[in-house]
Amino acid sequence: MLDSNTRGILEKLIDEAVIKLPALLLVARANKSAWHIQNETDYVIGVAHGSIMTAFLSDFVYRYRREPSSDEMTEASNVIFKRSAELKKAAHVLVVAGMGRR
Repeated sequence: MLDSNTRGILEKLIDEAVIKLPALLLVARANKSAWHIQNETDYVIGVAHGSIMTAFLSDFVYRYRREPSSDEMTEASNVIFKRSAELKKAAHVLVVAGMGRR
């Protein structure tokens, strides 16, 4: 089980990912053709999820000097999943509004 400090760090990583969505969208739009991006929203959310999980794992290993257990990984994944709607909504609003256009 994740302790409250670790869970708080994960929540902060998700908050930071939401803030970084406009920058991710800029990168996606700049490379859309070369990277064969078909759906900007899906791409940005996928990158955000990957970034969150990578940062979480790096922080966890640094703090505890071990890999998270399968239960800890499941709990972390569930926390991210519960906030996925927030990420999707924020990404969709940016795409629809044309945010990130140069």
